[in-house]
Amino acid sequence: MSHAGLKSAFLMVAVLPGAALAGDWETSNSIRLKTYLTDNVSQRENGSSGAVVSVTPRIGLIGRGARLNGQLSYAPVLHTAFGSDAPGGGINQTLRADLNSTLIKHRLFMDAAASARMVDTSGVANGDGGDIANDRNTRQTYGFSLSPYAQHRFGRDAILLGRVGVDTVQGASGAGAINSTAYSASVTLASGNSFGRLPWSLGASHRATSYDTRDDRRDRVDATLGYRLDRSWRVGGQIGYQNYDVSTSRSSTSGATYAGTLYWTPNPRLSVEAEAGRQYFGTFWRIEVRHQLKRVSWSLDTRREITNTRSAVLLNYTTADFADVLTPEQLAQLDPDQIIALNGTVAEDYLNTSVGGRLSLNGNRTTVTLTGRLQQRDYEITRRVQDITTVRLLVRRQMGGGITGNASLSYQDIQSDLSGDSEYLRYSLGASKSLGRNTRLALDLSRVERTGDNAAVDFTEHRIGLVLTTRMF
Repeated sequence: MSHAGLKSAFLMVAVLPGAALAGDWETSNSIRLKTYLTDNVSQRENGSSGAVVSVTPRIGLIGRGARLNGQLSYAPVLHTAFGSDAPGGGINQTLRADLNSTLIKHRLFMDAAASARMVDTSGVANGDGGDIANDRNTRQTYGFSLSPYAQHRFGRDAILLGRVGVDTVQGASGAGAINSTAYSASVTLASGNSFGRLPWSLGASHRATSYDTRDDRRDRVDATLGYRLDRSWRVGGQIGYQNYDVSTSRSSTSGATYAGTLYWTPNPRLSVEAEAGRQYFGTFWRIEVRHQLKRVSWSLDTRREITNTRSAVLLNYTTADFADVLTPEQLAQLDPDQIIALNGTVAEDYLNTSVGGRLSLNGNRTTVTLTGRLQQRDYEITRRVQDITTVRLLVRRQMGGGITGNASLSYQDIQSDLSGDSEYLRYSLGASKSLGRNTRLALDLSRVERTGDNAAVDFTEHRIGLVLTTRMF
């Protein structure tokens, strides 16, 4: 781990022993031994056969203490490869930590988060996010944020909240354009319980982000007003003004803003959230629908917003939003081999328009999960455009005797004047067997194809893999 990454990790866990003395905390650990044989160890157009071996110890902590709530999972992936053109070995750091502490009861608090992960900077279709053996385009990144905040209650009438924060993102060579530090401050006066069905708020915020090559500044003020119609329906509105100084080819990045929101929760199984309005880049929207039945669950979301790669590295993780609290089982299942696919430039903001969905069918012995997303990225400086289509299908079946079978299909298509057009297709078939309470052995057969305008990144690979997972202690 880099010096910055070690400092972040140590800072996150320094207060754990004392805080964990009171409350409900759960620790977990595991070690995973993984090896696979491949006919294209370097994932090149004319690559040769070889093998990859990795060892991944993992420690986890999740729970709630008297003064500290949070979760932490750390899993370094130690890997090496064998073959005539095999890439070099190394250690890929994987860290997820999200903590909230109470410094002064009811008054002063602290949020902290840290992440370490690998990213793929190639900008071409990469489906599942690359591979630990492909070191041409993968780079280590670290993210860390610290945000103290204080609140004061005016009885049941209002709450005053003041927050300051600092966050930083650092990438290894090849992802250096993401290196940046941001400082932020905000103050919000919000309604208390006495306003019941008519919540309101007044707020102002400032955020300055310094990159190696540029500086961004975002200042805004907002006023919101909502109304709860009944238990199922809530509506709201927002007006404000933003004064942004950001890198873009637009003629103006300041002006008035407004938005309307709608919330509908007719029952605990169905929820709908919708928001639409206007900011300096034009119309924005966000719609999220979630529906959970006994055997079927599905979700749908669409949005149009300005974002960037920095936000993806700092704030998002592979299987859940970074701020989501996971169960111990979910925390243990975070894939340390997953590599975040940036699919574009890390040096500029982009207007992201996307629609995605997830469908899960849960039978007594079989689970089928289908996810998909259509995405268009319009880059703010160069005005280049990417259209990205991603589809993933996973089928799992309990077969008796502690054996679970699985089959998966991943497809990604990128139409881009940034990096050219490309396609990625991966399908696999495998099975795993329980060898005891804490030990599992898995076998996987897979084929990967990647093609595109740039023949240098085209390749086909077949592999057979074996994974043994057990507890360390």
